[in-house]
Amino acid sequence: MDITEKLNVDLPYFDWLLQELSSEEGSALQEVAGRNVHWGYWEKPVGADLSPDAISKATDALTWQLINAVEPAPASKILDVGCGFGGTVGLLNANFEGVSLTGLNIDPRQLEVAKKNVKARSGNQIDFVQGNACELPFPSDSFDTVFAVECIFHFPSRDAFFREAVRVLKPGGKIVLSDFVLRLAWLPVTAVIFLLRRKALVTMYGAHIKLACRSRYKFLAKKHGLDWIVARDITKNTLPTYDAIERFAGTWKEQEALIRSANRPLALTSRMGALGYEILAFKKSAASGSRAI
Repeated sequence: MDITEKLNVDLPYFDWLLQELSSEEGSALQEVAGRNVHWGYWEKPVGADLSPDAISKATDALTWQLINAVEPAPASKILDVGCGFGGTVGLLNANFEGVSLTGLNIDPRQLEVAKKNVKARSGNQIDFVQGNACELPFPSDSFDTVFAVECIFHFPSRDAFFREAVRVLKPGGKIVLSDFVLRLAWLPVTAVIFLLRRKALVTMYGAHIKLACRSRYKFLAKKHGLDWIVARDITKNTLPTYDAIERFAGTWKEQEALIRSANRPLALTSRMGALGYEILAFKKSAASGSRAI
């Protein structure tokens, strides 16, 4: 039994995406989601360009929001947890020198795509590793920075991920992530909207998805001895993503109804202020070592 079977990995949208990409090489889907499988960031979201090239650039722009939040130093050792198709590793590889980059994912299919997508340039090192975000297969004090780009809601436990991320970080190291963040005041409304579209959401994204409020992150930072250094709400800059999904849904007739049905409750709650999209970064104390927990 491999690790994916052991943990009963449920990634229906990746199942579909991998199948489509294998038969659509060079297509618009390849350009939009062949490297990054996350939301885009538009500096000017009103009237945003939704061409495949613009969407691809917007997904890179979102990754840059995380990179700029932690400003990796030259010769850093960086771990990208939930690395997907290698987009973040590839962007770091192309723009930083002397770095050691490790992409981790529980799904070996995604890792195979990442290995094809990204080759280390001269002076850099790249490894792609299959593993569980809540049981990181690395020694303590191994990395300067840990990334988790729009994936933490897939993990079995945010608490376990933070524990492990802190363990593998060197003293003074940083964690940076992007996540959909629930707004406490809107929770009853959000719950009703999501319940009404639950079948579509589960069919598209899986039954395991766990969302959190910002208060949860405050608790986790305190519990694991982290300083909270960045909290940026970029919801408005990501909103064109929902329009892009609506536009391209019609390209895949077999999945069109499902894609639209799952997209609309997310778009609605995001636009009404009930669901935010945030960049969050934390720092491990420079004086602390890793603790066995």
